[in-house]
Amino acid sequence: MRIDVFLSRLGLGAIAFYCLLSSIYYSSFAELHVDIAALPFPFFISEILLLFCFFIFVILLSKDREMLSKSMAILLGSYFLWVVGKTLTGYIGEGALSFRNAALFYYPLTGVITYVFYRRARLSLNVLMAAGSFAGIVILCRGMFIWYWLTFGLIFAMALLNIRRSWLRWLGWGSCLILVVNSLPFLYRGPRAHVLAMVCVALFLFFYYAFLWVKRRDILRLGIATGMVVVFVAGLMIFADHNKLSSVISWDGVRSKFRECAQQIEVRRTSFIQKSLTVHLFHPNETLPVVDRCAWWQWSCKANLGSKIAVRQPLQSEVSRVPVPVNSTPTGKLSQVGEPRVPVPVNSTLTGKSSQVGEPRVPVPVNSTPAWKPSQVGEPRVPVPVNSTPERKPSQVGEPRVPVPVKSLQEGFKGMMQLSRDAGQSDRTLDLNQNNIVFRLLVWRDMKDEMIREKAWWGFGFGHPQRSPSLEILNWATSEWSRDGWIAPHNSFFHVIYRAGILGVFFIGIFFFLVVRMVRDFQRLRSSVGGLLVGGLVYWIVAANFSVTLEFPYNAILFWGWFGVTMVYRDQLTGQQGQGEA
Repeated sequence: MRIDVFLSRLGLGAIAFYCLLSSIYYSSFAELHVDIAALPFPFFISEILLLFCFFIFVILLSKDREMLSKSMAILLGSYFLWVVGKTLTGYIGEGALSFRNAALFYYPLTGVITYVFYRRARLSLNVLMAAGSFAGIVILCRGMFIWYWLTFGLIFAMALLNIRRSWLRWLGWGSCLILVVNSLPFLYRGPRAHVLAMVCVALFLFFYYAFLWVKRRDILRLGIATGMVVVFVAGLMIFADHNKLSSVISWDGVRSKFRECAQQIEVRRTSFIQKSLTVHLFHPNETLPVVDRCAWWQWSCKANLGSKIAVRQPLQSEVSRVPVPVNSTPTGKLSQVGEPRVPVPVNSTLTGKSSQVGEPRVPVPVNSTPAWKPSQVGEPRVPVPVNSTPERKPSQVGEPRVPVPVKSLQEGFKGMMQLSRDAGQSDRTLDLNQNNIVFRLLVWRDMKDEMIREKAWWGFGFGHPQRSPSLEILNWATSEWSRDGWIAPHNSFFHVIYRAGILGVFFIGIFFFLVVRMVRDFQRLRSSVGGLLVGGLVYWIVAANFSVTLEFPYNAILFWGWFGVTMVYRDQLTGQQGQGEA
């Protein structure tokens, strides 16, 4: 085996292995780091991986100087020097935060490195898809984060498309259908950005294959695709969080809240003085959301499948900051300072005496009807009767939901029906979901206003901490910006423009030009695999518009690696084997 082939396979395997572990352990794995005394920042495992791959890339480039064309080498070299120069300038002028924000711009180099590795590794796409499909099945059985489910599902589908025997292909599609049906309710229970990305991918794949099959005059497959879209929409209506859907579909409430917040901000702006905060590079992720774990095999052995959908247990600091309404009704009682608030059932019709400071709060049982006895000062509360008969007892704050084992197939079917009834329920109210959207709109508006006010046409330095005066005036997300000294924009593309200005718009334009060209070429070549590859890009592109996506290595390395593989496959189909096509 030639040394360049071996090194390319080694680098490609290291990237794939990192993505595999990230899909299982998410940020817990990404936060592994080494503290070096000479460096003012921790050296994370993602940076160790990229340094290792960059070292292999330089070795390959030294052995074959024709690997990249002269013009492409100049462009990549200029981009690399620009990132390094702006990073060092930001560090000298503003601090170590510059290295964190620089990651948004050096992670795309993973796409170039993956492109070179995959072309020189001499691996067919079938080998890569077989390995990815195996990894996807293992992860689905052991449990993975929901952000990666679609990516591995698409790899599995691409492997099925390359099976030559028809009966094996149909068997594979049957098993794929079983996986999708078992995971369907849980997939719709993810974050709003995930649900929107899933919808956009479904629409893209439908229109892509619809045009493809219309050209082939394949009416049967077109009908099957239409039926799959109908099933997808039905699942969306049944299993998705209804409050999240309503907040996205109906914008009247969001507009009214945004106007109300804007008025409050203008009134308080004259007396507002922005605090001086200490900037921190990162903070450890102490808890992870249970709802993002996808272990489909557990669903077939639980009766109450709704218990699988759990909510992250809040930290004590978060519990103490839970807002309490001023005019509290019998649905809840005012909490004292520092006292965690215990939820009280909604349909309670009895009133009680207010608890004193330091008095313990006793959880209220749901299906109980004791007579009401007024509590004396210092006497523990007596349970309050509830005039409702819910189907299952809600969990208290911090209490894990215990799944119920299945005793028969009939009970398992009843569990699925129970899930369909409970799937639209949410731990977030419609009002809170709308506030979540307004939160992003306020941050984006402040980014735009700051760039215009400071005339930052070439963007802000990487070390510049982004602040949102609107959030600070309203005292929103204080646990984030007061802790870190900055706020995340929750839109990776806006963040690129905020840091690079006009150059950022140019970078984004080039990226979308390449994506559109790949779609055009795959359509012209009638490639089914190409549509799935671009579908994987569409998912992450949509998610990056509403969340912190391309700033984190466990998302960015997978996305840019997928982009590089897609470019190689496009070049293999079109026969464009010229140098520097990345």
